[in-house]
Amino acid sequence: MSGVPGNMFPKVDNFWNWLRLDKIIHIFLYGVFFSLLLKSTAKQLNTAVLGIMHILILLTVGIIFAGLTEILQAIMFINRDGSLYDFIANVIGCLAGLTIYLVISKKKHIK
Repeated sequence: MSGVPGNMFPKVDNFWNWLRLDKIIHIFLYGVFFSLLLKSTAKQLNTAVLGIMHILILLTVGIIFAGLTEILQAIMFINRDGSLYDFIANVIGCLAGLTIYLVISKKKHIK
């Protein structure tokens, strides 16, 4: 979805107007992406909860992926613009996904 032409999305003119539907979609998509990344890694490692080192590595991967997506939008994808605000929303989405994963895995671990 990051490479789909984006000429129908509204432009963001300043920092205070950055939290619009477009940014909420970024946060949601990266939240889902990152929570699924964590869950699948935990399943692969056959553990209920990932350790801090695995989480930090995956968070680094998620942030790099978010940054590369914005760079590719700026230089490669048609009718797309890379945006610092989109990158920030993507990182917030990764952190939201991490929070969701930790809350859900903690509830499962307590049972």
